Formats: sequence, structure tokens, C-alpha cells
Amino acid sequence: MVVKTSKEFSFMVAFLFLCIIAFFFILASIGNSILFPCIVAAVLLFIAFRFWVAVGRILTFDDNGCTVSFLFLKKHYTWEALRTKGVANYQNAIGYRDPYVQGVIFSSKKVKIPLKQKPSQYSFLLHPFCFFYVNFTPTTPYSQWVNVMRGLYEVDKDTFLENFSQYLES
Repeated sequence: MVVKTSKEFSFMVAFLFLCIIAFFFILASIGNSILFPCIVAAVLLFIAFRFWVAVGRILTFDDNGCTVSFLFLKKHYTWEALRTKGVANYQNAIGYRDPYVQGVIFSSKKVKIPLKQKPSQYSFLLHPFCFFYVNFTPTTPYSQWVNVMRGLYEVDKDTFLENFSQYLES
């Protein structure tokens, strides 16, 4: 089973990089020094790169484990190598609104996500390289949500659990 984010995230990341580059040129043209715009642009590019890693991966699940791909990098994790794997409920999480209230989290390290944090936030802020997740398709229609993040590693709950529940922690 191959899981990835929707195309709109790719466009959003590309737009973010273009905005940062434009911001750099604007700052560079205003002042005499190039040091401050370089520092600001470097910090913003670092943040944008972490976001890109958090939402731009391709996850491939099979009976041997999971392969995480990003650009030309691939890392295969066997089910035994994943120290954290299990169904997570994040219905009461704070932060940006999105329709996802449940999913499965995976990590090569032992992690405990705070109950008030969604896995997408946790992955972006703390562990973009060793932590990944899938979201179950929401039960509420997207039309009830305004400005939502759609298609973020979305899978059908019944299909995913039917195929991989024997590998998850209870």
C-alpha cells in the first residue's frame, strides 16, 4: 500500500520556497548589508524544508515493514525496527483545524506524543526524519471544514487495519 500527500501540498511547498526567495531579494535590495537577509532566508528555508520533509514523503507499507521515500532517499523499516507503532486518537488536539481525528503513528524511536498535539505538528516540529504517520479518512465531509489540510497521508481505516493490524501495538 502506497500512501502520500495530495498534490496541493507540493504546490504549497513550492509557493512557500518562492515566497522566501522573493522575501530575500526584497530584504537584500532595501539594506546595505547582505548578512541580515541571508540569516533570515536561511532560517525560513530551514523551516520550509522541515515542513517539506514532514508532508512530502511517500510511505510504502507491505508485510516486511515500511519504506519511507523522500526525493532520492529511501529508508526501509522492518516492523520490529519500529519502536512506536499504533493507533492514535487525536480528536481533542489543539492547533490548526483539520478533519483528521484518528490515525496510526510510526517511529524508529520510542515516542509519546502529547495528547493535545496532532502527529503532523509533532512530525514537523520535533521529529521530521524518524517519525511518520497515516491519517484515517475523516467521517465528516470536507464541505463542513473551512481551510482544511486535505489529503495528508490519508488512508481508509478498515482497509489499512485489515492489512496491517497484526503489526501494530495494542
